[in-house]
Amino acid sequence: MQFKLTKKNIELSNHEEGVVDEKLSRIAKHLRTPFVVDVMLRRDTHHQSGDVYLCRINVEEGKRVFHGERTGESTLDALDETIAVVIQQLEKEHDRHRRDK
Repeated sequence: MQFKLTKKNIELSNHEEGVVDEKLSRIAKHLRTPFVVDVMLRRDTHHQSGDVYLCRINVEEGKRVFHGERTGESTLDALDETIAVVIQQLEKEHDRHRRDK
């Protein structure tokens, strides 16, 4: 699956980028073409509790836009939570679309 990955204040190893790609492929089976997926991973260091990782995913599917944004204690935690939110939105929209036909 093709996606645009933006990283801010964070470096990912090749292994971590592979894991990100693998995790994002879970979204692919819920998408209808044409679609565009933008992913942003950011590390915020100004929190009292230490580093906080933010993941933001925007999916443009035709004329519809789906958005998810979550934070976590690690990059992968934030990514997992955000993917779950986006998948939930996609499933809800597709179920609604099937029901309306």
